[in-house]
This record gives sequence, structure tokens and C-alpha cells, in this order.
Amino acid sequence: LFFLVAQFWGSPWPRVALSPVFTMLSKDPQLEHFLRKGFLLIPPGSSSPELHQAIYAKASAINAKGPEETWRLADGVLAAIPELNHVIEMPQVQQALTAILGEHYMLHGHRHLHVSGAASQMWHKDSYWGLRKIRKHRPRWCMLLYYPQETVLSMGPTCILSGSQYWTKDTEHMECGEDILLPNSQEQSMFLPHGNVQYQTGVLNEAKSNYLAQYAGLVEDLALTVPAGSCVLMHYDLFHRASCRLNGTAPVRFLVKFQFLRTVEPSPSQTCSSRMVVNHPSWKLPPNVQLDPIVKDISAWMA
Repeated sequence: LFFLVAQFWGSPWPRVALSPVFTMLSKDPQLEHFLRKGFLLIPPGSSSPELHQAIYAKASAINAKGPEETWRLADGVLAAIPELNHVIEMPQVQQALTAILGEHYMLHGHRHLHVSGAASQMWHKDSYWGLRKIRKHRPRWCMLLYYPQETVLSMGPTCILSGSQYWTKDTEHMECGEDILLPNSQEQSMFLPHGNVQYQTGVLNEAKSNYLAQYAGLVEDLALTVPAGSCVLMHYDLFHRASCRLNGTAPVRFLVKFQFLRTVEPSPSQTCSSRMVVNHPSWKLPPNVQLDPIVKDISAWMA
């Protein structure tokens, strides 16, 4: 899956003499991928394998103290594992953050060490620390997910509904801050009911179909299976969930979640100044009548 997801990494398309919006997108297909799909996968690049191994070892030591230890640690994970500073300072990470959030982006104080377990989550958008806040289509707030180990399906990878970041949900009568999709039972829960994999897959598909109705085909269910040291930069409002470990012998999957936010409005001097440098054949995403107006509007704002 990593290699399928990573195909958008590529050299820029040929320049075209059109509006600044299309010129910007032609220079930076990774930006268009983020605007359409809601995420960017950032490979480990030339970072040292020893760095990611050291982080994994410290995460394992924390987890070995008990299942509640990561929750007690909470925002203290950066102090407990200072090597994480090297991750968020990697050039490819900084370039991606700058391209999406601008040159003066800020690291938010909330971060967390997540561990895969026996329970799978329902599709949801995160709250703002338990509270509800107006959600924004424009890229003002992002999550960065860092995986110190190679992550495969049996370990319980993060799953995303690629392209779901602009879909809103009626939350007028909801008490929690998360936007949680509902299956046919209309039971609201962050976790899936107990049952076999086939049953839980059906519940997830029900929730997706109930929410998107005839537009369910516009999003794609992806499991983020990635090499060690990879990061995923994700629109804050992308529907996602944690999947469970498939058996008790599979290795634990760690991820560290960071939040970054934009601090200034876009300016022409920042446009296309921080493209991600990668080497894959470029390809153009197909047009989409629902998404094209949104992508055009956000691109005009960023231009």
C-alpha cells in the first residue's frame, strides 16, 4: 500500500500559461494531492535508521509499564522521547509543513503516543480536546502522524477515508466533540462492536454509506502501511480511525501524533517556495465535479 499511496510523489508538471491557481498546482502536484485527498505521505528519506530504532525502543519501554502509561504521559511524550525533535526537524517534514501551512507554522502543545490494541475505532474526526469548534476547509490545522517502525496490516495501522476532509456532519444534537459516523444501528461509539472482522467491516461500510449516501464512491478507505520512519501529514478534518492488531503475536504499532497550525495568511512570496523533493513519475489526479470548486477556491486563497 505504501508504494500505491506514494505514487503522487513526483517531479512537477510542465508549466502552463494559465491563472496563478493552475500555475501553482502544476508546480506542486503534492499540494493538489493534499487538497484533494487530505493527506501526504512523507517517506523517511535519508534519516538514520538508528534514530527510529531508538524512538521505538523508548516507546516500547513506556508501553511496558502498563496500558495506562501512555495516557498518563499525554503531552509529555516529547520530553520523554527527545529524539522526536529530530523527526519534526527532518527537511522533508519541514518542507511539507511549510508548503501546506506556510513558513511560520507552529507546533501545538498537544501530542500523544498511540499504541495499537485489541479494539478498532469507528470513523471519526477528532474533537478539539473534547470540545467542538468550527471546522475549516482551508488548511489551517494539520496532524502529523509519525511511525517509528515498519507498519503492516497485522499490527493495526491507522486507516483514513481519503478525500473526506470537506464532508461535514450535522452535530447539533451531539454531546461529544468528535464527529462520529453512525452504522445502521445508530449507536454512537468511538469503538466498533465486538464481532469478527467480516462483521466489523460491514459496520464500517454501513457508517460510510449512511453518511455519504450516493457519494460514497468519492472517498477511499486506505490503511497506512508504511516503512519505519515515515510520517503522514493529514488535514485535521479527515475521517480516520485506529484498526486493531489482528492477533496477539503481531508486534505493537506505535505512532506519535503531533499537531501543527498556520499562524499567518498566505502571501505571494510563500507560494510554491517549499515543494517536497522526491523522485517518482508525476501524474495528474482526475477532475471531480464535487471537489474541483473547493480545490480551486483554496488554491486561489493560497496563491
